[in-house]
Amino acid sequence: MATRGSVLYFLIVTMSSVSCMYQTSLRQFLQLFDIAMTHSNRSPFTTRRIQNIIEYLTYLTFSYTTRGLYEADKFLFTILMTLQIQMEAKTISQEEFQCFIKGSSTLFTVACDKIQHLYCKTVKC
Repeated sequence: MATRGSVLYFLIVTMSSVSCMYQTSLRQFLQLFDIAMTHSNRSPFTTRRIQNIIEYLTYLTFSYTTRGLYEADKFLFTILMTLQIQMEAKTISQEEFQCFIKGSSTLFTVACDKIQHLYCKTVKC
């Protein structure tokens, strides 16, 4: 729970580098955290309760934050949030994240070569 909270909080703080209008205090985030603890689904099982709080906190943070973003920056926040959560869960690596964010001309070249190869195969180049 603390890990997801830190991922979400520091992502919100990072958005202030996109625009100075996106200032969020720790106090604001802790209020969201308290709301998530109070309003998330209850469960007699501790692991399920923690999962419910994490899911509700993620949804609440996303809703709260995107409400205050310029339309042009909502997609950026959404993709960064998704990628940060995936990196925290170790579903994607730091290298994959960097490749996705920065792009890679070598990957583009390899993809083009594969497409060219498939094209030649179908039309008998």
